[in-house]
Amino acid sequence: MFVAGLPIFSRAYYSTRNFEETTLEPPLGSGPYKVGKFEPGRFIEYERVKDWWGEKLPVRRGHALRVSTRQQRRRIRGFAGIRRGECRYCVMRR
Repeated sequence: MFVAGLPIFSRAYYSTRNFEETTLEPPLGSGPYKVGKFEPGRFIEYERVKDWWGEKLPVRRGHALRVSTRQQRRRIRGFAGIRRGECRYCVMRR
């Protein structure tokens, strides 16, 4: 079961890129979402891949077309975003 949780990497994709190097180029993935708009340190927006291979799986029905995350420096701003309806939940980090 451990193997099922590991990410899948493309040998062809990373043969022309340094795997160890930090970059802002969105990586190639095999999941239902791809990186859309983003601003480092502020937000990331994921968009659903239209021709994703697992689209018709029963566990995927009803998933969002777009998923957004925003980073807040202060905890109170995260809670204020929930109250205003800008987000559904807030993850707190220490």
